[in-house]
Amino acid sequence: MRKNYDVIIICFANPTLDARTINLVKTLIKYKRTVALVTPDHDVIPDYINQDDYFKCKINLDQKVRHSQKEFTNRVKKLKLSGTFVHAGDFYSLAAAKSIKMKNKAKLVYDSREIYSQLNSLKDRPLARKLLEFYEKYLVTYVDKMVVTADVDALYLKKHFTHSIPYHIIKNLPPKQKLEESNLLREQFNISSEKLILLYQGWVLEGRGLDTIIYTMKDIDFAELVIIGGGEYLDSLKEIVRKEGLNSKVHFTGLIPYDELSNATMSADIGIVLFSDTSISYQNALPNKLFEFIQSGIPVITSNQKTIGEIIENEKIGISIEKVNEDQLKSAIIKMNEASTRNNYKENILKIRNKYNYESQEVEILKVYS
Repeated sequence: MRKNYDVIIICFANPTLDARTINLVKTLIKYKRTVALVTPDHDVIPDYINQDDYFKCKINLDQKVRHSQKEFTNRVKKLKLSGTFVHAGDFYSLAAAKSIKMKNKAKLVYDSREIYSQLNSLKDRPLARKLLEFYEKYLVTYVDKMVVTADVDALYLKKHFTHSIPYHIIKNLPPKQKLEESNLLREQFNISSEKLILLYQGWVLEGRGLDTIIYTMKDIDFAELVIIGGGEYLDSLKEIVRKEGLNSKVHFTGLIPYDELSNATMSADIGIVLFSDTSISYQNALPNKLFEFIQSGIPVITSNQKTIGEIIENEKIGISIEKVNEDQLKSAIIKMNEASTRNNYKENILKIRNKYNYESQEVEILKVYS
């Protein structure tokens, strides 16, 4: 029997790791919207949605993404789902969402959480970039509303797609967290209380300054680095750590479910958010990890992209470096080693953290689905 939903959310990502999907589903359910969630079968069970409303599609996730994407779309087409809105949680689920729209005359919402045609992974692949751009422009002709993470993305995409549909800004903000003392990472990796914990969390990809952070650790004796996350660049980083003899200074946790992440974040002393200036997607980056550090009361060291730099400068919550290189990063870490510096930044974070939570966007979220 076909069930009619207020919102059908389709997302290619792992539903226990993808913060944007988790927060959206929880918010809609909180406001009594009936929600279906559709993802590939990542062999996980999300506990934030009724299992009768969770639809997982068995596909081969080990093949090239474009093949997995096509297979996913074909699986979604066979689902007996109908709804008022269908939400594409990323580019890779947009074709699948379009198929639901066409069958049910639903309104299609596209969450363009990245400038997909300008991803850093495409910077040296002009043909692949052009093909993605062409296909995305075609699919967007079926979209009724756009969701983006920042004003700069809205400005770029309005020109890029040359359309006049409504845009909504939903930032990558975490839900409110209660600040609590945590020694999780210190205990897990036996890190002395006398040493600072530097933390990177998120997808482990090229262009995010991770190799620079690791090389910088050679000259830092008062801190250790923890990297939370997984991704295609993880093995390369582990090899750098091995070759440089940094196993006692650099630690990897692997992936941590989103609902368990804050406990790990609050056990760090400094958050690191770096992006190279190699793609429009990275230039416009305003990642959830920045706001997760704010919500956890953690001072930050960041690169100086416009979107990130404005928050660091306006709120005075950390140090922004002009270039992602070892010298500038080392200087920033040494500065952060001063307790007075960290405490000043932390005091500022505690004053503004309630401004940067997901709940502050609920009015705008509900507008999207009305």
